[in-house]
Parts: sequence; structure tokens; C-alpha cells
Amino acid sequence: MRQTLHWMACLAGLTLSSAPTFAQDHDHPDRPYPYCGSPDFKTLGEPHFFGSPNECGLNSNTAGPEYDPYLVYQIPVVWQIIYRSDGTGNISTGAINLQMQMLNIDFRPTGTQLGLDTKIEFVMASSDPQGNPTDGIVRTQNNTWFTDSGNYAASLGWDPSRYLNIYVMDLGGGLIGYVPALPQNGVAGTPDDGVRMTYSAIASSQYNHVLSHEIGHHLGLYHTFQGGNCVNSSCQTQGDLVCDTPPHPGPVWDCSATTGNCAGQTLPIHNYMNYQDVGCVYEFTPGQIRRMRCTLENWRPNMWDYKPVGTDYCAPAVANSTGLPGELTARGSAVAAENFMTLKVKNLPGGEFGFFLNGTNTGVIMNPGGSAGNLCLGGGSIGRYNDFTEIFLTTAAGTGELELDLTQTPTHTQPAPVMAGQTLNFQAWYRDTPLGTSNFTNATTVMFL
Repeated sequence: MRQTLHWMACLAGLTLSSAPTFAQDHDHPDRPYPYCGSPDFKTLGEPHFFGSPNECGLNSNTAGPEYDPYLVYQIPVVWQIIYRSDGTGNISTGAINLQMQMLNIDFRPTGTQLGLDTKIEFVMASSDPQGNPTDGIVRTQNNTWFTDSGNYAASLGWDPSRYLNIYVMDLGGGLIGYVPALPQNGVAGTPDDGVRMTYSAIASSQYNHVLSHEIGHHLGLYHTFQGGNCVNSSCQTQGDLVCDTPPHPGPVWDCSATTGNCAGQTLPIHNYMNYQDVGCVYEFTPGQIRRMRCTLENWRPNMWDYKPVGTDYCAPAVANSTGLPGELTARGSAVAAENFMTLKVKNLPGGEFGFFLNGTNTGVIMNPGGSAGNLCLGGGSIGRYNDFTEIFLTTAAGTGELELDLTQTPTHTQPAPVMAGQTLNFQAWYRDTPLGTSNFTNATTVMFL
């Protein structure tokens, strides 16, 4: 079970969405590209999702300090590269990797890089929906789909509730990128969900921030010039719904511009959700960050996970009957006093039971008790999470997890709290009935703060 850091939930009375249109409403006469082809989202209508919170709804936004960035949210990305029969559009893996680096710099700047850390980061998907290993890149040759035509998303898309699908093709009409709708419109988890990008913009020096702009939409953000006017008497229900982005009536391309025609308001020339080539763009505001994280928690709860906090060793583990090694990660916070950590396993046989182990040593004991795998906590005492409330039964997809209580950590004698400065190693043991044996995952080391 995923635990979140706040438990505020407001119910929204919402209306059904209508079909999106992709009108190029914000073209700029001095630019050869319309930049973003995403529609005027507010005209699409809000879906009826019973129980969905309205803290970051389609027409209002009250996401507050409880959504300030603290723990890092990781989003798995699958690149759907659609190319023509002559090879046009079949961009290189190097270009994809470079664009991923640019994307993470935009969302998580470090050192001398300008901007605020959203603590949202993007990783290449490491397993497909069936649990098979992948590099997160799917290449498909189809001349029709290459022109952004046909029902390619339904055919190609990986579960859009769990993956960020980035479709790369020739969008035509000078478009660089778009999303069909905000998740608050009801697109979240549907086959049409995902980001579309034109192939020539990937890792382009001129358009390398456009993907960040489109993913901003994917995470619930409007253009900073939403509404196309200066009306902003209620910043939580007008314009882009974010109170720290000043209103302006249209895109601002000029990096030297300082104030616009909205009562002298400072123009958001540095904001990713304005239109900008490269020049001076480098930030999301604190209010935008809150709305994106609110959207992830409330509208895309299965798309992200907490960033792993451990250092893996004894990896890869011995392969099990699935042909894959079982994998273990520790996710959440390494601050012991916060008591917020979950152990997760994947790539295990479905319908098998197992339990987690901890210890302070890293010695390797080969095939203990005739197991196919190796125990990597040898040389000292071992604690076992084998209470009936702690034993896991793997899902059909071969996953399992346990939310730890760090105040009651099992040892070889009696439970004890984890303390700051302590280092623990974790591993999982599990049955593998098809092979008539048991096995172990890799191990991970966590240094608690």
C-alpha cells in the first residue's frame, strides 16, 4: 500500500468531458512553429470521478504547503518511436538519453543550474507491463501512424495509468508537441493518455524544453496565459489557477520583456508553461510544483513511486522460474524518525509466499538450506519479518511489498527501533514452487539518518 504524506481529500462534483480538439489557438506570427498544440483544456469539461479531490481540479486549485516537494517521486517513461518506412523519424537512443537528461535537469536542477527542484524525476522503464526487462524504448514502423493518424495509442501504449508514454512522430502543421487533455479532464489512464512530440524536437538545441512544457500539462498545469486576458481577481479559479504566476494575455517570446499590459505585472518569461524556445526559460513556480505533485497524488496515483533509498548489492540475484532474478528495492525516507519506508519486490513467481529479512552484515552464504539463491546477510544476526501480518503473497504479476514499522524492527531477539546513524541491509526470501525450491532477491543497504 502506498502511504502518502498527507491525508487531505476533498470530494469534487464534476461534469463529463467532451472530445478534445487540437486547434492551434496560440500561434505566434514571428515563429515558424506553433510550439504547443494542446487544446484549451477548460473548454473540455471536467469528468465525473466520484471521490476525486478538488485540491487540484480542472477549474480550481487549492493545493497548499502539504504538497511542497519533500520525497522524490519517480515516473517510469516509455518512448514510443513511430517512424516511416524509409527510416525518417527513427531517432537514436543517444538522442532519447540526452532528452531524458534535459528533462530531469528541468525538473530537478542542481548546483549552478537555475530553477526550483520539483523532486519529480523521470526514469526509463525497466520492465514492461508483463514484467519483462526493457530499455524503455519501443520502435514501430508505420507510415500512417507516423503522421499522427490512426489509433496508434490504443495499439502501442503501455498501461497509461502506470507509465508515461511519450509518442514521437511527425505531428505536422508545425506542431512541436501536445497532450490530448489534462488528467483532470478524465484522460488519465485511458488509451489516449500520453505526450506527443515531433521527432525533430527531441534533444534539439532550440526545442529541448518543449517536452518539459508538455509534461507540465500531463501533470495538470495550464499555460501561464490561460484565458488570454488579465482577469485574475480570484487566482485559484481564474487563469492558470496558480497564484504565483502573474496573468498575461498571450505568449511572451521576448526574453528582454519585463512587464506586460496587465497592470504592470511581471511577465513569466522564465516559466516552462509560457511559450519560449530556449533563451531564458528555466523554472516552475512553487505554486506550479504543488499543483503537479497534487495531480500525481490524486489523479495519477499509480504512475509514480518513491525513489529508492538503498544501495543494491548481490545483484542480480539468481534467476527464478520466471527466468528473471527477483528484485528488491527500499522506497520512501531514510530518516528513521519519519518511519516511512516500504520494501518492494518484483519479478517473482506469481502466487508465492515469502518474507523480508534484515541484518547488519553483508556476508554471502551460498544456497542455504538447499535454496536456489544466496543469502547476502550472513555473518551476523538476522531479523525476519515473518509475522502473519508481514508475510507477503506475490500478485499474479510477481510483486509484493511490506510497509515497515521502523519503531518495531525485528532482530534475532526482540523488536527494536531503528536509530539515526544505523545501517541495515534488507533482502527477501520466497518460495518458487515451479522449481520445487526457494530463492532470494538481491539485497539493499540503507543508511538511516
